Amino acid sequence: MGVKASQVPECLPDVTLMDLQMADMNGIDAIIAIRDEFPEARIIVLTTYVGDVQVFRALKAGAQAYVMKNLVHKELLQTIRAVYAGRKTMSPRWPPKLPHMPARRR
Repeated sequence: MGVKASQVPECLPDVTLMDLQMADMNGIDAIIAIRDEFPEARIIVLTTYVGDVQVFRALKAGAQAYVMKNLVHKELLQTIRAVYAGRKTMSPRWPPKLPHMPARRR
């Protein structure tokens, strides 16, 4: 979705699923671009690695949740519903010591 992040106004999704590894633009830059244009955007990050530093950066950039790719079939629907309702949610496999990272402000 990286390059297509600029097309968000065309579809205005309720919730965006964002992969951090994309060919044309990294997911964190896409999150920043979307949140700059649409501060209320709700974004869920999909990742492969537990405790990946990129996940911390994505949350700081404004993502509300993350789902491990290998657990998508178990967690995705409940995560989408939680984020749509305005809640933040973390995968149960998230490392227990999450550093304090305030959300990015406009």
